[in-house]
Amino acid sequence: MYCITPAAGQETRLSGAGNADRADRENHMKRHDLILTLTFVLVWMIQTSVVHAVETSWENELSSEYQECSVYYVVVVSFMQAEAKKPQPFAPTEQINAKVAQYMETANKYGKVALEVGEKVGLTNDAFATRQSMLTQKILQLFKGNFSNMGVLASRYEDFCRKLWNEPNLRMQEIQSGHVCDANYKCW
Repeated sequence: MYCITPAAGQETRLSGAGNADRADRENHMKRHDLILTLTFVLVWMIQTSVVHAVETSWENELSSEYQECSVYYVVVVSFMQAEAKKPQPFAPTEQINAKVAQYMETANKYGKVALEVGEKVGLTNDAFATRQSMLTQKILQLFKGNFSNMGVLASRYEDFCRKLWNEPNLRMQEIQSGHVCDANYKCW
């Protein structure tokens, strides 16, 4: 390697030791750059994973809540249909049938949204069906097989499901801030 010395203006050759020092510095800089690049990539990957996990978590919860509302309406429909077959139903059969049609349409709307949101986070049809079964059992336990317990279910689900449908962004914000419907937090 050659350089120009400013004082003499002559070209001089660097010694072998100088070349080795320079090569060591260049290798050190390359290692430093590689470490910085790898650190940046690693931090980016971790950050992306955390963001994805958070997004997946709230989307999964939202999907589950839509599905729970869907199941609620299906359970109510099944009990209404059973009631309509009794010799003395709680209301005229035509009224019950109209309500059944309305509730089934509502159940289908909620179920469709639950599946669409769930698919975004990788929810399979099998997992959806399993969750559907678990939610059905949960609601049936609240219902206790008695139509007179309808008030218990209605107070728990009617307002919540209506607000979930009408104000999904509000519910999404609540979920993202950690307000999941459980014993510690009553949704709406």
